[in-house]
Amino acid sequence: MNQSRNGLYKPLSVIEKEIRLIRLRPRSFYRPEQISDNVLICTLEHSSRKNAIQYTALSYAWGSGNETRPILVDDTTQSIGANLEAALRELWDDNDEVYVWGDQLCINQDDKVEKNHQVSQMKKIYEEAQRVIAWLGPAADLSDSILFWIRQMSKSEGSRSVTIDILDHHGKLENLAFMTEAFDKFCQRDYWQRLWIIQEFTVAKELFIACGGALIAFDELAKALDFLNLPKWVVEQPDMVEAYKSTSLTFIKGLVTRRQRYQLRSGDQLDPLFQVVVASLVMGIDYSHRETSDARDRIFSVLGLAGDTGSFRSFPDYAPTTTYEDVYEEAARGFLRQGHVDIFCYCQFPRTETNRRMATWAPDWHAPTKKPNADDPWFSQFSAGTAQSIAAQSITFPDSDSVALQGIIVDEVKMFGSTWNPDWLSTLDCQAALDYLTEITAFCEDSPRVSVDDVQLVTARVAINERVAYTSEDWRGFYLKGYNSAVDSFFDGFQLGLEVAETWFTTGMKLLHSRRPFISKTGYVGLGPDHMVKGDVVCVFLGAKTPYILRPSGQGAYTLVGEAYLHGIMHGEILEESPDVQTLVL
Repeated sequence: MNQSRNGLYKPLSVIEKEIRLIRLRPRSFYRPEQISDNVLICTLEHSSRKNAIQYTALSYAWGSGNETRPILVDDTTQSIGANLEAALRELWDDNDEVYVWGDQLCINQDDKVEKNHQVSQMKKIYEEAQRVIAWLGPAADLSDSILFWIRQMSKSEGSRSVTIDILDHHGKLENLAFMTEAFDKFCQRDYWQRLWIIQEFTVAKELFIACGGALIAFDELAKALDFLNLPKWVVEQPDMVEAYKSTSLTFIKGLVTRRQRYQLRSGDQLDPLFQVVVASLVMGIDYSHRETSDARDRIFSVLGLAGDTGSFRSFPDYAPTTTYEDVYEEAARGFLRQGHVDIFCYCQFPRTETNRRMATWAPDWHAPTKKPNADDPWFSQFSAGTAQSIAAQSITFPDSDSVALQGIIVDEVKMFGSTWNPDWLSTLDCQAALDYLTEITAFCEDSPRVSVDDVQLVTARVAINERVAYTSEDWRGFYLKGYNSAVDSFFDGFQLGLEVAETWFTTGMKLLHSRRPFISKTGYVGLGPDHMVKGDVVCVFLGAKTPYILRPSGQGAYTLVGEAYLHGIMHGEILEESPDVQTLVL
């Protein structure tokens, strides 16, 4: 894609905060005889951000590097990605010049020093643009109709009129099936799969969404999503509203919410990078996993959304010698220095094949990462190691591969059961669910820490990782009712083939992943990672919300196995026993 670009790029002034802009010539502009009338003509202009020309910034997916189109740039024919060329073609005017910023052409991708500097400015480039266009690609799959009806839904102050209009347009309710498929394809477009668009979409002052020649404003998309979120009993035809829903819509909803939240904040009010990375990279309930062509960009692409980037001054770093493993480990060091001990709950296994082995204490953001079983730390109800103890935590790095921090070795894994790893998008397997509950019950019955009267209650709490907080005085009855209802439903499903009812308890079971029930040497019952082994130890780090499973690796060091739930220590109980606090090296 970058062939024959020698001499095309002149150095940008760092002091003047220069960027390049595509000066897109109008159709009426003079063109040499040998250049087809259909080829876009442009020049690359330097512009200082201190006094920039008004420009449109494009947010788009690069697409396959094999699919290119010709464009005349400064009197030389260049090849650019077909998707960028299609976006520029939509902006092409008959008589007026248009200034556009698109990273593929405006940044010298072969100059790593320039790329580092330009990437560090990208937040400002999109923030300062006169407008940002989120380019979803050429029109296809009824995309014009989808954007038209998004606009119509956004105009609704009440639900009835829009519902009837849509039904009139489609003729019959059954015909909405075509729009259901079209809307699903709209939500699955390549644009939404690209990680960089999160920052570009979020920081823009004026944002438009374009697909082919159709264009809507961001506010129209946001209001349409509000309409689709209306309760079923409010709308005239709830089946119609359901037709405009998609499992792939989860990411778009989150993106809209993030933009709205960001636009209300500034400076120190912005979330820390740790929270931004988690919100951007952790898979949603639809298993969505955003992509980047460079694995290092899984951190670099969201830097601009954080309020503490000053603590990560080495980023971005595109040096050829800097691997993505280096970037993830350096990010983990930064998060740990800030006191984010529960970064460990994002260290999930098995890991992808890498050029070298990453430290187990650094999350591998290149691999699909699921939400922790105990929830994100800022939402977690647990306080296993946080009761008046965060100030006592001291984190150091003895060498480039290790981290040392204070913790308490609570117990050792004695025995464990089968793996519980349900599909989030499918109904629960009734037989597997009953087996899972039976194994937990057996461990509770064998435990000296669980009384006979509490076996069922503890089983219920362990089975869902105690994901539901105590919201009433009769929380015991609440748990037992939910548990017994689920067991009855599983038996009916297994014996009679009936569908399992979706309840808060069955949902709690379904949201878990990669768990095994286990019992410790002294009788603690809990859930641990599915790859734990007998002899692994349970640890509570000072300042951590949840316990962790560690594996002794010799000479007093450990490797991290993963997050755990251990009934009886999740709310700081272990800290009340004057425990032996040790310096643990991972």
